[in-house]
Formats: sequence, structure tokens, C-alpha cells
Amino acid sequence: MQGVLHRDQLPVLAALDVGVNDLTVAWFAQLVGTSIHIIDCIAWHDTALKDVCRDLRDLPYNLTFLGVPHDQRQREQSSNRPK
Repeated sequence: MQGVLHRDQLPVLAALDVGVNDLTVAWFAQLVGTSIHIIDCIAWHDTALKDVCRDLRDLPYNLTFLGVPHDQRQREQSSNRPK
């Protein structure tokens, strides 16, 4: 099966689901005309948020938007405790 190709000239949007007791996952998309192309998905297990951010910076994408969950501020990422 062939995937959707990344287009270097277009910005990339990412959506992040920060896992507390499970995986942290990022989906990457590009808007091509009136279509949304999902170009990649990466998952991390038991990885500190600072390391996830480092990995995101190292990607070859022109990342212009990173969406995070609406409840991201409700937990302290390193201890998994409510704020």
C-alpha cells in the first residue's frame, strides 16, 4: 500500500495526544487544495514530553501548527498528578 507523500513546499499541521498512562501520539497533515492529507503518525511510549518536543523539532517538516489536547493544562506531565 502506498502512503500519501509529504510535499516539501506546504506547511505541516500536527495534532498531539499526550499520553499519561499510555502512548503519546502525533498525527501530521497537509492541506492540499480542499483535501487533508495525513502524511505521518508517530507514537512514543514512556517518553518525557521534552524528548517528544525534541523529536518533533528534528522532523523534516515545515511544522506550522501543533494542536494539543484541551485538558493539557490539567496535569503535570512529569508526575501524572492533577494540578
